[in-house]
Amino acid sequence: MQAGAYRTRIVDYRARIRVPDLSDNGTIVGGPVFTDRTSVGFDVHARSVAAAAIDGDTGVLFQTKVTPDHQHVTSWLAGLPGPVAVAYEAGPTGFGLYRHLRDAGIRCAVLAPSKLQRPAGERVKTDAKDALHLAKLVRLDEITPVEVPSTDREATRDSGSAPARTTGRIWCSPGTG
Repeated sequence: MQAGAYRTRIVDYRARIRVPDLSDNGTIVGGPVFTDRTSVGFDVHARSVAAAAIDGDTGVLFQTKVTPDHQHVTSWLAGLPGPVAVAYEAGPTGFGLYRHLRDAGIRCAVLAPSKLQRPAGERVKTDAKDALHLAKLVRLDEITPVEVPSTDREATRDSGSAPARTTGRIWCSPGTG
C-alpha cells in the first residue's frame, strides 16, 4: 500500500434515530433536528486517525484508518455523501484538525471525553469502536462540545506552562544546593 493511501471498509448499518414529536398540524415540535446526511467520528492520535462514518439516508457504514495529515482527512471526508458532521475527542493533538475542518466548511465538534456516554459492559476498547461510537453519538445529536480556544489563547496557555516543563530544576532544602 502506498504512503498516504487508505482503505475503506463499507458495511450496511441502520442507525437508530430519535424521531421528534409532531403536533396536530404536522410541524416539528421539540429539540434540534439533525440536518447533516453523514455523521463522522474520529479517534485521533499523533500517528493515525481511525474514522467511522454513518450515512443517515442509506445506513451504510464507512470505516477506515488515515494519516493525521489534515489534507488526507479532508480528502476522505470529501468522498462521503454530504453534508457531513464530524466529532472527535479532545486530546494531546490539540485543535488544529478542528480549525482546518471549520475553515473547509465542515461542521466539527471537539468533545470532552468525560462528558461522553459509554456503552455499559463494553470492555474491549479499540480505535475503530471509539470512532464508531462517536459517529453514533453525532447521528443521535447526543454530544456536548468543548469550547475551542483561539490560536492566540492556546499559544499563550502553552507558553505559560513551558518554563515549568523545561527548567528541570530540582528543589533542595536550604543550604544543600
